[in-house]
Amino acid sequence: MKSLDAMRLVSDDLADAALDVLQARPSDDCLDLLFKRKAAEGQADAAVDAFLNQVLTVPDWVNWEQIRRGQEVFVRYNVPIQIVLLHLSLAGGFGAPRINKVLNSTSYLSKNLDSTYRRLMETTQMIVDCLVYTKQVVKKIKQQQHQKTKQNKTKQNTKTGTG
Repeated sequence: MKSLDAMRLVSDDLADAALDVLQARPSDDCLDLLFKRKAAEGQADAAVDAFLNQVLTVPDWVNWEQIRRGQEVFVRYNVPIQIVLLHLSLAGGFGAPRINKVLNSTSYLSKNLDSTYRRLMETTQMIVDCLVYTKQVVKKIKQQQHQKTKQNKTKQNTKTGTG
């Protein structure tokens, strides 16, 4: 537990610099603000560019097969996952003091049951968006790998005089 507490003091320098540029409020959608700033003529900023480059670059260590299996598990067990989130995780999170502060500052903590359902549906939508995006990325990577394999075979055939 002590090692986790120490991590609370570690910051993300790129994110902090991008946030300084945005001057966002706690209730703002910072990613939306980042993309709007990037798209605005003459509003590009080195801090915003550096942050977006980092978060939009897929690391080499990502195991796409493992991600695909995780996606299949989520799709297969979606209903029980939603029930557990609604009745255990969210309720527990709403009652945990440290999480409670975050939920209060982002206006997600409310006595209104509709707010709880909205939060659950937003989380689900984010996961579904990730499933779709990841599928597109995997497809693109497989196409690139196939193209590279074809090019390598063509090079080999040219060198050996076959094909």
